[in-house]
Amino acid sequence: MLPWIIFIIAAILCTALATAVFGGVLNGGSLKQVPVDSQKISAANTALIQEGNAEGVRFEVVYRGYRPTQVDEVIAQLNTEIRELREENSRLRAPRKDYYGNGMHPSSETSDKEPEHTWQR
Repeated sequence: MLPWIIFIIAAILCTALATAVFGGVLNGGSLKQVPVDSQKISAANTALIQEGNAEGVRFEVVYRGYRPTQVDEVIAQLNTEIRELREENSRLRAPRKDYYGNGMHPSSETSDKEPEHTWQR
């Protein structure tokens, strides 16, 4: 009976020791999180978006996904850029009355005549 008790105690001690070693209790935790500077990540994301590199954007990983404030900042910047590009697009597509006089773009006229050029060859 005594050898069984010694065997059980030895098994428990070996299990506890293995758990402590592999669990990181003895070395202070080998899976510590690396401190991340949120301001640097936000600044880097802003610079990447201004360069047009949306694929390079990175977020800080938190318990249930990414840090929401960083994601919201990037979405706001992308929405601003989209709005500016749409405004520029509509401005460039609009007919120019000061240039064409009647507001009609030359491509909308149905004329078979060759356009008269003002420059010389």
